[in-house]
Amino acid sequence: MANNTNTKKLMITCKEATMLSVQKAEITLSFSDRMRLFIHLLVCQYCRLFNKQNKMIDRLLSNWKTDKKLSDFDKNHLQNIIEKELK
Repeated sequence: MANNTNTKKLMITCKEATMLSVQKAEITLSFSDRMRLFIHLLVCQYCRLFNKQNKMIDRLLSNWKTDKKLSDFDKNHLQNIIEKELK
């Protein structure tokens, strides 16, 4: 019975794997979380693809830097558009 409990702890859902993949880019995961994600990625091709795409997006965004800033007018204009869309 104890072995079955340990197996359940190692197996995570796709939703949990997705969350861990995203968190991995921002924080250092615990050893157990890294192992659970690793095991899930071994068996789930969809989460492997998501993980690969997420890494690529993070890499591309980290390379994309700009010194350009929005003016206060542009910020207010965008804010108004967003508020209208939300209504």
